[in-house]
Amino acid sequence: MSVNIITLNQLINLFSSFAQNHFFIKDFGFGPTSDIGTSRQMEFPYLWLSLDQQSTISVTNKTAVPRYGITVLLMDKINIQQNYLDINGVNSDNSQEILSDTLQYLQDLITEIEVNWHIYGLKIDGDTSCFPAVDETPDKVCGWVAQFPLKVKHLNCIIPLA
Repeated sequence: MSVNIITLNQLINLFSSFAQNHFFIKDFGFGPTSDIGTSRQMEFPYLWLSLDQQSTISVTNKTAVPRYGITVLLMDKINIQQNYLDINGVNSDNSQEILSDTLQYLQDLITEIEVNWHIYGLKIDGDTSCFPAVDETPDKVCGWVAQFPLKVKHLNCIIPLA
C-alpha cells in the first residue's frame, strides 16, 4: 500500500528549504509572529511561516485530509535615506523597493508550491490573499503578508494499535 504522509515538521522543512535555496532570502523562521526576533536577530530579508486558525481536517472517503491555514511573511529592513527616490520626497526610504522585491519572492514561493510540491501531495486550495505590511518596531521592516490554504491531497496512515 502506498502511503503519502506529509507531517507538519516535513511541511516546515519544505518552507525552510525554499528559503535556504532562494537567492535573495537570507533567513527563515516558524511560529507565531510575536516570536519574530525574540530568540535571535533575523537576517534580512526573511521568510516567516505561521499557521493560522483556519487549519482543518476533513474526512473524505474515510481519509483524514489536513488543510493547513498558512500565513507567510516576507520582510526586509527599511533604510531611511535622504532623497532615496525624488518622487517619494525628502527623508524617504526603500519601502517601495522592498515591496516590489518581496512580492516577487512571494510569487516565487507560490510557483514553487504549485509546480514542485505536488509530488508531496500539496497544493494551494484556493486563492492567496496578501497585503503589504510595515512593522514600526526597532527592526523597522516592511514587506508582504500572505495567507492561503495548503491542502494535503491525502493522508492514509495506518493507525498504531496494539
